[in-house]
Amino acid sequence: MTTNVYNPHVEGQQNSACRLKLIKGANMIQVGWRVDPTLYCNNATRFFIHFQDGENACFNLLCPAFVLVNPGVAIDGAFDIVSQRGGKVYEIGLSINWDQNEGNWWLFYTETNTPICFWPREVFDDFDYFATSVKWGGVKMIMNRKIIIQQLLLLLFLCLSYDGVRGTKLSDKQEDLELERQLKRLNKPAIKTITTEYGDIYDCVDFYKQPAFDHPLLKNHNYHPQMKPSSYVKESDSTTSTSNELPRIRLPEGGCPVGTVPIRRTTKEDLIRHKLLPPPEDIMVDNPLIHREISIDSKKRRYKPLQGYKLAIIHTEDNPSNKFGGGAMTTSIYNPHVEGQQHSACRLKIVKGPNIIQVGWRVDPTLYGDNATRLYIHFQDGKNACFNLLCPAFVLVNREIVVDGALYPVSQRGGKLFETKLSINWDLNKGNCVQWGGVVYSPPGIREPPMGSGFFPIRNTLYDAFCRNITLLSDKGDNINVGQLPTYVNNPNLYNAIDIPNGGDYFKHVMVYGGPGVQPDPISHISCWFDQNVNLICQNPSNQSVNLIFQLISLSLLCTDSPKDLPFLSSTRQLLLSFISVPNQFRAFRDNSLLTSLLSNSVWKSARFIA
Repeated sequence: MTTNVYNPHVEGQQNSACRLKLIKGANMIQVGWRVDPTLYCNNATRFFIHFQDGENACFNLLCPAFVLVNPGVAIDGAFDIVSQRGGKVYEIGLSINWDQNEGNWWLFYTETNTPICFWPREVFDDFDYFATSVKWGGVKMIMNRKIIIQQLLLLLFLCLSYDGVRGTKLSDKQEDLELERQLKRLNKPAIKTITTEYGDIYDCVDFYKQPAFDHPLLKNHNYHPQMKPSSYVKESDSTTSTSNELPRIRLPEGGCPVGTVPIRRTTKEDLIRHKLLPPPEDIMVDNPLIHREISIDSKKRRYKPLQGYKLAIIHTEDNPSNKFGGGAMTTSIYNPHVEGQQHSACRLKIVKGPNIIQVGWRVDPTLYGDNATRLYIHFQDGKNACFNLLCPAFVLVNREIVVDGALYPVSQRGGKLFETKLSINWDLNKGNCVQWGGVVYSPPGIREPPMGSGFFPIRNTLYDAFCRNITLLSDKGDNINVGQLPTYVNNPNLYNAIDIPNGGDYFKHVMVYGGPGVQPDPISHISCWFDQNVNLICQNPSNQSVNLIFQLISLSLLCTDSPKDLPFLSSTRQLLLSFISVPNQFRAFRDNSLLTSLLSNSVWKSARFIA
């Protein structure tokens, strides 16, 4: 079968699954996807296999009933991207075939006919030659009491060792000593110490003693505190409003003394918390990421699937012949709400093969220990990756600006906006791809956090998070007119990105992005839409807007038992008063036969009550 993959909501000992199941007497084998917090310790949609021989039964590798042959497939792995009803659909093809020569039952990934594992014939009493029944579809599976008791004992141990619920208590003295060694390496002797209003402690460290020079390849460097890049992004943002610039991006007290650089002091708690950081965002997002990106045949893909990351970006085409010398943007600063191991960010990212550098702002309690919006830089060289100064990959030259400093104040949607300019320039090596926009992360099974301003973009920079004055450098250091750039959004039901190549004299090339994250119910969707557009519609109440608005109102009222509980009553009242003031338009709505058929007397009473 080829099945679409979803993530139905379950609680406690509930589970929900779709499977292909073969039966012969008391022998059963099945494969599919399931959401099962009792089995997996979280609510992610996961691949599963199951075996039953009479009273003996087990999932995945919890008993010796399966033989794995594919090193690239985890039979209990999580699907990071699932289908959205009415949106993108993701699917997987699976088949179970009997081997006539050996008598084993084989599981295949059907798109490439790739074998994954097999059930040996020796584990069954009587399952040779054929099955007597085959089933396809959804199921809520309930194990008998004996099996539950047996497997929960094992699952308890697995849950306690699961990464997602790891504690932060040190396990032994050896780990404690290792943490002390890391602290000694990261925290250098301070010439001066500066404490910010957020409680961050920055040590002013001699330029030549900063962590970057611990790297073995930098032992004989010739870098110095006064060095400058050989090329800059040429300034084209002559209309910048100084009132929008962040006033507190620099350290107090004039920063560090000349010849030193500011480095945030790392604590033992920081190092323990950093163990919970997710793997880095993968390399690129172009044509290999199509609707079948949940494919479990990694050999067929040029890129790995994104692991819990959701993007809403614009980007240049990823072409090895591209030679970009850098990029720039001026980005609005927001403070989206995140919890636990989630994070939400906006970044400028330059890619060349497995090498990636990026800069931007992010809200990341796992990285920083708080929910402040902070500046960040990130480095990735193949499998090695780190943030800020947590590895010897960055050389600081500025004594006032800190790479992990809190950004304050932040923008308020529809109110005061604050922004900052960021650029990356490469002296020698050139990038193949440049990206601008938003990214969020949420662990498997946890609903995604807001991105940007927390709302879908409506092409209005007063309400949308944005990256403006988007600039691209050639390998000669000249600005490139890139025109319309491709967008990439891997979950358009939760986020969106829009590229606007000509945003006027102030914004120039601008992209707007963002989204609420958690998939809202229809009423919340309508409420969000009302909140975003009520003022614009009231200023120009056309016949088309009358019909559209009241169709939404009528359908919403039919979805609730208590119209007074609708979350957009105040907006609806404003709209009704606006339309009533234009009699012909309100009469057009009232006389609309389609709407009249949708509305009951109680709904009309509710509408009159609102007005």
